[in-house]
Amino acid sequence: FFRENINPITCICFSRDGKYLFAGEVSTPFSSILSFEMIFGESSSFAYHLQRGRQPAVLIWDTTSGECLGDLRGHPYGVAALAVSPNGRFVVSVGSKDDENLFIWDWKNSVCVASSNIGKTKVNIFVIFR
Repeated sequence: FFRENINPITCICFSRDGKYLFAGEVSTPFSSILSFEMIFGESSSFAYHLQRGRQPAVLIWDTTSGECLGDLRGHPYGVAALAVSPNGRFVVSVGSKDDENLFIWDWKNSVCVASSNIGKTKVNIFVIFR
């Protein structure tokens, strides 16, 4: 799927139709290398170059073409959990333990449409859409 130097991936989710993959990162104090590979065929060229020391993001890929469609940045420490709305328009991201933020993204336009500070609530997994 992709094989590059990246921040550690803490969570992933797919859109309901399987066309998009969303992955949440966490920041690290050190340079880290994570090989994360999923093969959708020999011609797939999923690659995304990530730089050391940058803010963690929600990364977005087209699962058919392997194209990285972009990233959503707002969590200073990392992403603990992700969910996608049934219509695929919105992505919800919950920050890691030191973050305390929940964001709702219109991901195709790279816009945060709502956010909330959730305090020190520990979130391991969540499902908000059916």
